[in-house]
Amino acid sequence: MKKPFVTLEQLQEITRQYPTPFHLYDERGIRENARALKAAFAWNPGYTEYFAVKATPNPQILKILREEGCGVDCSSLCELMMSDRCGFRGGEIMFSSNDTPAEEFALAAQLGATINLDDITHVDTLAQNGGVPETVAPEQTLAEQLEELPQDELVRIVETMEEDMRNASAAMDFEEAARLRDAVVQIRAMLEGASEDETIERLRSQARKGSTFASGRKRQGARFKK
Repeated sequence: MKKPFVTLEQLQEITRQYPTPFHLYDERGIRENARALKAAFAWNPGYTEYFAVKATPNPQILKILREEGCGVDCSSLCELMMSDRCGFRGGEIMFSSNDTPAEEFALAAQLGATINLDDITHVDTLAQNGGVPETVAPEQTLAEQLEELPQDELVRIVETMEEDMRNASAAMDFEEAARLRDAVVQIRAMLEGASEDETIERLRSQARKGSTFASGRKRQGARFKK
């Protein structure tokens, strides 16, 4: 059972001073989670967690996360402006949006943010409103992204992903389970020097009936950006 970070007595004391309703955040818990996440991906040099501003558009929370080394993922003009006011700069800002007004692309470019384009039609819009940046990141396969990691680290990553896959399947989140399955197949194929089709067939032959690997669902392929 999750233990509350505040006691009933503390809440009663707070409500004597502040009218309800209000949001009460656990700063220590936020910082601990941010540090734990960063530590979990310490194997990936340069890893940065980009917090989705729309999830909690609170300037104080954003400032705490910035102090913990996080970036921000923005999807609107307001979120870009808020992130800028909270001290995020350049590559600390990620802009991911669809059906995007020209002024939002312009501000994202002005702030030096990393811009994700939702579809190819946005290339011309970006070129006309802020310009296409000098650096454009091509899509990479998972194998290309992880090929420089030590083999024992790759094995550990696969084992963790397989456990997450089993948990997702047990929770009937089959879309997530299939996504993880495809990623596992790609890494295992790289480790074993086999094709992905050969790897999935071997895993299916060894899998218990009803498992994610035994499923006949069509693989979508795992693609990751560096």
